[in-house]
Amino acid sequence: MCTDNSTARKTIQFILPLNCCARSIRVYPWASVAKYGFETRSIRGFTLLEMLVVLVVASIMLSVVTLNLMPSAQSVLREESQRLAFLMENGAMSSQSGGQPLAWSGTGNSYRFWLRTKEGEWERIEHDNLLHPRNLPDTVRIGDVSFNGHRIEPGALVVLSPELSAKDFRVTLLSDELASDIVGNGLGKVEVVAGKTQ
Repeated sequence: MCTDNSTARKTIQFILPLNCCARSIRVYPWASVAKYGFETRSIRGFTLLEMLVVLVVASIMLSVVTLNLMPSAQSVLREESQRLAFLMENGAMSSQSGGQPLAWSGTGNSYRFWLRTKEGEWERIEHDNLLHPRNLPDTVRIGDVSFNGHRIEPGALVVLSPELSAKDFRVTLLSDELASDIVGNGLGKVEVVAGKTQ
Protein backbone atom coordinates (compact mmCIF):
# COMPACT_ATOMS: atom_id res chain seq x y z
CA MET A 1 0.00 0.00 0.00
CA CYS A 2 1.34 3.48 -0.91
CA THR A 3 1.58 6.07 1.79
CA ASP A 4 2.29 9.80 1.63
CA ASN A 5 3.18 11.93 4.64
CA SER A 6 5.32 14.95 5.55
CA THR A 7 8.49 12.86 5.75
CA ALA A 8 7.96 11.52 2.26
CA ARG A 9 7.66 15.09 0.93
CA LYS A 10 11.11 16.01 2.19
CA THR A 11 12.92 12.90 0.99
CA ILE A 12 12.72 10.66 -2.01
CA GLN A 13 11.21 7.37 -1.12
CA PHE A 14 11.35 4.51 -3.58
CA ILE A 15 8.58 1.93 -3.07
CA LEU A 16 9.16 -1.47 -4.52
CA PRO A 17 6.14 -3.31 -5.97
CA LEU A 18 5.74 -5.88 -3.20
CA ASN A 19 2.11 -7.15 -3.23
CA CYS A 20 0.87 -3.68 -4.02
CA CYS A 21 -0.02 -1.74 -7.07
CA ALA A 22 2.57 0.95 -6.48
CA ARG A 23 4.25 2.39 -9.49
CA SER A 24 7.96 1.76 -9.47
CA ILE A 25 10.34 4.62 -10.21
CA ARG A 26 13.36 3.92 -12.34
CA VAL A 27 16.29 6.25 -11.65
CA TYR A 28 19.00 6.68 -14.28
CA PRO A 29 22.51 7.66 -13.23
CA TRP A 30 22.50 10.63 -15.60
CA ALA A 31 19.18 11.94 -14.43
CA SER A 32 19.27 15.32 -12.74
CA VAL A 33 18.42 15.25 -9.07
CA ALA A 34 17.17 18.81 -9.18
CA LYS A 35 13.68 17.72 -10.21
CA TYR A 36 13.45 15.53 -7.13
CA GLY A 37 13.93 18.48 -4.81
CA PHE A 38 17.71 18.40 -4.24
CA GLU A 39 19.70 21.62 -4.40
CA THR A 40 22.81 21.36 -6.56
CA ARG A 41 25.94 23.43 -5.98
CA SER A 42 28.93 23.84 -8.28
CA ILE A 43 32.27 23.33 -6.51
CA ARG A 44 35.13 25.03 -8.33
CA GLY A 45 38.82 24.94 -7.33
CA PHE A 46 41.90 26.88 -8.45
CA THR A 47 43.22 26.16 -11.89
CA LEU A 48 46.87 25.42 -12.49
CA LEU A 49 47.34 28.74 -14.26
CA GLU A 50 45.91 30.68 -11.29
CA MET A 51 48.22 28.87 -8.88
CA LEU A 52 51.24 29.62 -11.07
CA VAL A 53 50.34 33.32 -11.20
CA VAL A 54 50.07 33.44 -7.39
CA LEU A 55 53.46 31.75 -6.99
CA VAL A 56 55.13 34.16 -9.44
CA VAL A 57 53.68 37.22 -7.67
CA ALA A 58 54.74 35.88 -4.26
CA SER A 59 58.30 35.19 -5.44
CA ILE A 60 58.61 38.71 -6.89
CA MET A 61 57.41 40.29 -3.65
CA LEU A 62 59.83 38.14 -1.63
CA SER A 63 62.73 39.17 -3.86
CA VAL A 64 61.91 42.86 -3.45
CA VAL A 65 61.71 42.57 0.35
CA THR A 66 65.00 40.63 0.48
CA LEU A 67 66.82 43.23 -1.62
CA ASN A 68 65.54 46.03 0.59
CA LEU A 69 66.63 44.29 3.78
CA MET A 70 70.09 43.33 2.55
CA PRO A 71 72.51 46.29 2.66
CA SER A 72 74.50 47.00 -0.49
CA ALA A 73 78.29 46.67 -0.65
CA GLN A 74 78.59 50.43 -1.01
CA SER A 75 76.55 51.15 2.13
CA VAL A 76 78.53 48.58 4.16
CA LEU A 77 81.84 50.08 2.98
CA ARG A 78 80.67 53.60 3.79
CA GLU A 79 79.52 52.58 7.27
CA GLU A 80 82.79 50.81 8.10
CA SER A 81 84.85 53.75 6.77
CA GLN A 82 82.92 56.22 8.89
CA ARG A 83 83.30 54.00 11.95
CA LEU A 84 87.07 53.69 11.47
CA ALA A 85 87.44 57.46 10.92
CA PHE A 86 85.45 58.11 14.08
CA LEU A 87 87.57 55.71 16.13
CA MET A 88 90.87 57.06 14.83
CA GLU A 89 89.81 60.65 15.43
CA ASN A 90 88.63 59.92 18.96
CA GLY A 91 91.79 57.93 19.64
CA ALA A 92 93.96 60.82 18.53
CA MET A 93 92.00 63.33 20.64
CA SER A 94 92.13 61.15 23.76
CA SER A 95 95.84 60.58 23.23
CA GLN A 96 96.55 64.28 22.97
CA SER A 97 94.49 65.04 26.06
CA GLY A 98 95.95 62.15 28.08
CA GLY A 99 99.53 62.58 26.97
CA GLN A 100 99.98 58.91 25.95
CA PRO A 101 100.59 58.21 22.26
CA LEU A 102 98.21 55.86 20.46
CA ALA A 103 98.72 53.91 17.27
CA TRP A 104 96.59 51.91 14.84
CA SER A 105 97.40 48.84 12.80
CA GLY A 106 95.37 46.69 10.46
CA THR A 107 95.70 43.74 8.13
CA GLY A 108 93.26 41.61 6.20
CA ASN A 109 89.81 42.30 7.61
CA SER A 110 90.73 43.25 11.19
CA TYR A 111 92.36 46.17 12.96
CA ARG A 112 93.39 47.18 16.47
CA PHE A 113 94.70 50.11 18.51
CA TRP A 114 97.90 50.31 20.51
CA LEU A 115 98.98 52.30 23.57
CA ARG A 116 102.61 53.18 24.28
CA THR A 117 103.63 52.62 27.86
CA LYS A 118 106.01 54.74 29.90
CA GLU A 119 108.73 52.22 29.11
CA GLY A 120 108.29 52.95 25.41
CA GLU A 121 106.68 49.62 24.49
CA TRP A 122 103.47 49.28 22.47
CA GLU A 123 100.67 47.30 24.10
CA ARG A 124 97.53 46.29 22.29
CA ILE A 125 94.31 47.77 23.69
CA GLU A 126 91.95 44.90 24.45
CA HIS A 127 89.07 45.95 26.70
CA ASP A 128 88.37 49.58 25.86
CA ASN A 129 84.74 50.29 24.95
CA LEU A 130 85.69 52.08 21.73
CA LEU A 131 89.23 51.03 20.86
CA HIS A 132 89.02 47.27 21.30
CA PRO A 133 90.08 45.02 18.37
CA ARG A 134 87.50 44.82 15.60
CA ASN A 135 86.77 42.57 12.65
CA LEU A 136 85.42 43.96 9.41
CA PRO A 137 82.55 42.29 7.53
CA ASP A 138 83.53 39.52 5.15
CA THR A 139 83.02 41.79 2.13
CA VAL A 140 85.38 44.53 3.42
CA ARG A 141 89.16 44.32 3.70
CA ILE A 142 92.05 46.67 4.39
CA GLY A 143 93.99 47.83 1.35
CA ASP A 144 97.01 50.12 1.13
CA VAL A 145 98.14 52.04 4.21
CA SER A 146 100.44 55.05 4.00
CA PHE A 147 102.04 57.11 6.76
CA ASN A 148 103.82 60.41 6.22
CA GLY A 149 103.47 59.98 2.47
CA HIS A 150 105.06 56.52 2.35
CA ARG A 151 103.38 53.17 1.96
CA ILE A 152 103.91 50.90 4.95
CA GLU A 153 103.69 47.15 5.31
CA PRO A 154 100.44 45.50 6.48
CA GLY A 155 100.32 45.42 10.26
CA ALA A 156 102.75 48.30 10.71
CA LEU A 157 101.81 50.98 13.23
CA VAL A 158 100.21 54.28 12.24
CA VAL A 159 100.99 56.69 15.08
CA LEU A 160 98.03 58.96 15.73
CA SER A 161 99.64 61.45 18.10
CA PRO A 162 103.34 62.09 17.64
CA GLU A 163 104.92 64.15 20.34
CA LEU A 164 106.43 66.96 18.28
CA SER A 165 105.26 66.86 14.66
CA ALA A 166 102.08 65.63 13.04
CA LYS A 167 102.16 63.07 10.24
CA ASP A 168 99.55 62.49 7.57
CA PHE A 169 98.15 59.02 7.06
CA ARG A 170 95.77 57.28 4.68
CA VAL A 171 93.99 53.95 5.13
CA THR A 172 92.13 52.38 2.22
CA LEU A 173 89.19 50.04 2.72
CA LEU A 174 88.13 47.82 -0.18
CA SER A 175 84.89 46.04 -1.04
CA ASP A 176 84.73 44.26 -4.40
CA GLU A 177 85.55 47.02 -6.90
CA LEU A 178 84.80 49.87 -4.47
CA ALA A 179 87.33 51.77 -2.38
CA SER A 180 87.12 54.29 0.43
CA ASP A 181 89.98 56.26 2.01
CA ILE A 182 90.26 57.33 5.64
CA VAL A 183 92.56 60.35 5.68
CA GLY A 184 94.09 61.98 8.75
CA ASN A 185 96.27 65.07 9.01
CA GLY A 186 97.93 64.01 12.27
CA LEU A 187 96.34 66.87 14.22
CA GLY A 188 93.27 64.89 15.16
CA LYS A 189 91.15 65.56 12.08
CA VAL A 190 90.12 62.36 10.27
CA GLU A 191 87.69 62.22 7.36
CA VAL A 192 86.41 59.82 4.74
CA VAL A 193 87.01 60.50 1.05
CA ALA A 194 86.05 58.49 -2.00
CA GLY A 195 88.85 56.21 -3.10
CA LYS A 196 89.78 55.04 -6.56
CA THR A 197 87.75 52.08 -7.83
CA GLN A 198 89.76 48.93 -8.32
